[in-house]
Amino acid sequence: MLTLKRLFFLILIIFIILIVLGLIVYQQQKTLGNNSKVDINRYVLNQMLSCHQNGLAPPACFKQAASEIRGKFALKDILSVIEQNQNQPEIFQTCHEMTHFLGREEYQRTKELGGALNKCTPVCFAGCYHGVLEGYLIEKNLSSNSGDDSVIAKEVSTLCGRKEDYDQNELYNQCLHGLGHALMFLAENDLPRSLKFCDEFKTAPDQEWCYSGAFMENSTSSTNQDHPSKYLKADDPMYPCTILDEKYLNMCYALQSFYFAEVTGYDWNKTIALCNQVPGLYQATCFRSIGQNLVGFTQELKTIKKNCNLITESELEKACIQGAVLALSSKYNGDYSKITEFCLLVDAENKKICYSQMGISMKDWVTDPQRLESICFSIAKKEDREFCLKPE
Repeated sequence: MLTLKRLFFLILIIFIILIVLGLIVYQQQKTLGNNSKVDINRYVLNQMLSCHQNGLAPPACFKQAASEIRGKFALKDILSVIEQNQNQPEIFQTCHEMTHFLGREEYQRTKELGGALNKCTPVCFAGCYHGVLEGYLIEKNLSSNSGDDSVIAKEVSTLCGRKEDYDQNELYNQCLHGLGHALMFLAENDLPRSLKFCDEFKTAPDQEWCYSGAFMENSTSSTNQDHPSKYLKADDPMYPCTILDEKYLNMCYALQSFYFAEVTGYDWNKTIALCNQVPGLYQATCFRSIGQNLVGFTQELKTIKKNCNLITESELEKACIQGAVLALSSKYNGDYSKITEFCLLVDAENKKICYSQMGISMKDWVTDPQRLESICFSIAKKEDREFCLKPE
């Protein structure tokens, strides 16, 4: 029979053993978790780098990689890895295309448009949102439905819902932009047909956002390089803007600058020269898009500023600065620190446009007036702060 003292020591020993076992299990779980994190990082990055090393990173490679990655990991975790590593040049250059195909893959797996969109994040210029919408239209095979395009247009024009349904204006805008990309798949790269689908939206801003996706898909063919656009001519870089109705021209010439950069081999002096040939009414929007394109071309803020400085006309240089701020806001999901860093670099005569556009762009991400004010108050110089608080 156990004495009280021996019983006490036995209980103490059992207690110590349980603590030790608990610590071992905890350490194993922690190690397993760390290894899992390492594994997903290594796996996702290796797949993306493999596509990057295939020259032009063909769509077939991204499609297969997206399927294999999504088969092993949740979309949220995959996008998190990409976001954490997007500053690596090789990842930065291909992540928009990769997230396009991840979005497509997510829709194909879930068959839920709203659910798939909710799992996306704006990382890498919101490619995931664009891909989900492409996946939806491909799966529904709407282009082979009734020959009455007005019926199809009314259906697709409701896919993004209402702006009021979104916590951030930027996400609604990106849904419309992504839909423009997706409509090019539906219309089999027939640009005028895609634009007519966009016309079904009730407001000009919504139409413009939809146009922007269609024109971007036409000018870059970001996810269908094996099916080049029928509406581009290397010997006539202004085409198709020269054949379209006036209501499309502002966005056409804006996104045509992406094609200008491609045909000039990203020689920014030659790209600027082509924008200078755009009709005067649309030149500013062309130069604004050069700024946006620069953010997609390099992560070096000094290089973006330097290339905008190549523009000799002061107002057009300001348009380039403005476009860079727009793209920085989108690329970094409303993280204003990148914009303030960029605005600190720009020349004195461009401070006003830089900080003013910062104030405007933050409204797409932040709805609380006090929060918006605090963002502007983070700017050191009072004069610059006022540009942000009261943008013109």
